[in-house]
Amino acid sequence: MYLVIKEWSFWHASTDETPPSSKINPLPAALRRRLNKFGRAAAGMSTDKVQGDPLIVFASRYGDAERSATILQEIARGEDVSPMQFSLSVHNAVSGILSIGWKLKEFQSVISAGEESFLMGVTESLSLLTAYPDKDVLFIYIDLPLPEIFSEFRDTLSVSRASALLMSSSGHEENSDQLVALPSDGASNNNKKGNLLPFKEMEQFLENKINNVSISSEGYGWVFQRNVA
Repeated sequence: MYLVIKEWSFWHASTDETPPSSKINPLPAALRRRLNKFGRAAAGMSTDKVQGDPLIVFASRYGDAERSATILQEIARGEDVSPMQFSLSVHNAVSGILSIGWKLKEFQSVISAGEESFLMGVTESLSLLTAYPDKDVLFIYIDLPLPEIFSEFRDTLSVSRASALLMSSSGHEENSDQLVALPSDGASNNNKKGNLLPFKEMEQFLENKINNVSISSEGYGWVFQRNVA
């Protein structure tokens, strides 16, 4: 299929670096206070890409694991769980807060697909572009390293990463550079064990540093390249 990626942002950090932020589309203070590092990273990635009220695909393998771990520790201690904390721990909480704060009215898809969360988020975004060719689609992906209590699983995700890609169908943006997304058989599987490679390669591809990028899992995936026809 043909598409255009109109705007994009990427962030990856191996330290406790503060996530990016922007003042282009600020959130009301009452909502902003509900966001921790996970939510602030998502907001910082997408704040300048929502003016046209796009369809939203929000993908994360673990979601807000820090908040979830806190709730589990409270339960283990026999303490009451804060209803607000619980409501903010569900997988669609952050995208819901952002849509309320920015008065977005279009529907959202929220994806959690294990090691393939980035790939499945891309797939959902392309599916929506096909189904709704007159609408933009904003794909937001974020995962942060797991809290210390889950340290034995950290080998699958040791680097903070977040991205936001604002996509449109090629006919919607006729004067922009067209990309081609082709389905692949996943022969080049670069999506295992939280691998940062496809994430970084997508950034390099959009910056014209490489000619194509493969985002795949075992038996399935996508290859992106520029339309040179």
